[in-house]
Amino acid sequence: MDMNRQTMRECSRLVPLAADFCVVPPHMRIFVLILALLFLTSACSEDGTHRRASVVHPILRMEVVEIPSEGKVCWLQGDAEIKKKEINKYRKIEIGTIVGEDDILRLKRGCVTRIEFGDGSQIINEPQDKDIYITFEFVKTNNVPK
Repeated sequence: MDMNRQTMRECSRLVPLAADFCVVPPHMRIFVLILALLFLTSACSEDGTHRRASVVHPILRMEVVEIPSEGKVCWLQGDAEIKKKEINKYRKIEIGTIVGEDDILRLKRGCVTRIEFGDGSQIINEPQDKDIYITFEFVKTNNVPK
């Protein structure tokens, strides 16, 4: 076995990308290198410091619930988080948390909540076998003048 091939095998154990690079045909390697450089430069800002990667949470299903007014979490069992429309960050829900329009609830697997509203209505979320996302909209009334 020649030294070059042995060195590449040793590198491929340390760096999985090296093994993938060997599979790329020679005429395509320049494109792979350009893509790798673009990826590396996109991770750095202009002054050379690393940028923090933003976290993307894929939401497969978002339930939209119409509510009469702002509500309050009255009962909670399990883990749940809320993202208020003013603050672009999830925080843990506790009993007494106010829920309003355009807020997003992330109910973790098995979580049960009860939210009560000013008019006496309530929403009870049953436990699910996966995380669910719920957003709220105020009920639109048709006030037609007579």
